[in-house]
Amino acid sequence: MNEQNKILQFFDQVCNTTIPFELVMEISKNKKYKIDTLTLKLTLENIDPKLKIINLSLNSTINKVYRIYKLLKNSDYDIINTHHTKSSLIIYLMYKIFYRKIFKDKIKWVHTVHNDYRFYKFYQKFIFNRIYMNADKIICNSNNTFNSLPKKYHSYQNIKVIYNGVNIERVNASGVKIKDKEKIIFSANRFVPQKNLISLINAFNNVHSQFPSWKLYLCGDGPLKPELIEYSRSLESSDCILFLGILPRESVYDFMKRSSVYVTPSLWEGFCNSNVEAMASGCALLSSNVGPLPEIAKDSAKYFTPTSLSDFENGLINILKNESARNELSERAIKRSTYFDIKIAANNYLDFYLK
Repeated sequence: MNEQNKILQFFDQVCNTTIPFELVMEISKNKKYKIDTLTLKLTLENIDPKLKIINLSLNSTINKVYRIYKLLKNSDYDIINTHHTKSSLIIYLMYKIFYRKIFKDKIKWVHTVHNDYRFYKFYQKFIFNRIYMNADKIICNSNNTFNSLPKKYHSYQNIKVIYNGVNIERVNASGVKIKDKEKIIFSANRFVPQKNLISLINAFNNVHSQFPSWKLYLCGDGPLKPELIEYSRSLESSDCILFLGILPRESVYDFMKRSSVYVTPSLWEGFCNSNVEAMASGCALLSSNVGPLPEIAKDSAKYFTPTSLSDFENGLINILKNESARNELSERAIKRSTYFDIKIAANNYLDFYLK
């Protein structure tokens, strides 16, 4: 490798919720590495001027592909790390067509798997199978993600589980103190079917008469948001269900620190950074029992089956009625969250890059 190792991180989009980009910012603090970011779309504001971001948002598809080809052909990158579908497909096609000109004895290709393979759409499975077979190294963000891959990949030597990282210092730096808890149930998500927010709204509404002083705060955006807002207005608990929209990350952390309970009702996940952020914020975590969620939180959360509304309601009742149990979960969660500090993830990535 070069004296200063050069790494290109390639994303479909860099926005406020692009979790791997936080890892890029952490890795870039190591002066032994030069990190560039290439993105097909950029919506993130207030970017650190020290970070080099190559933004292709305004280019046509043909121009995007041409610029990427020129960038790779004329660069001295040691590693390219892909994360998402479109960007990975572009690199796959260039790998197959221009291997000798771009990749051979020059650039190592690392791909990170961020979600449960079993829930990919057919075209995604088609694309990612070819990526897995050609990438030099594969990173999975949880054991569940690794186990979801077709078994033929389990014996690959250049595949490794590296948990996502959360910037614990940034969580702790937000203005609200953890001890200032209110009767708030908080959940931050994309408003998509995977996140199962309709079940959270129904469970809250069904138990609200027993806990009338509690409120449900929902943070985020997505295609289901208008439908969920309209549905919530028809419920008896409508005055206690608040849709906060998209918030700056520090504001999300402030809400987490104010909230006594954090709920993740997902039908599937790859890792779920928001659970770790909520744990670091001292929330009592009520989580669905799917995929990696018990793997990550272990005994610092209570779990329910997301497809059973009665099980969801019982879990909510048990956590709302018992303050001492919430306090115990909060203490466990804060301790458990430190295992996923972003510094640990960054070091693990760099070690695997150079292995």
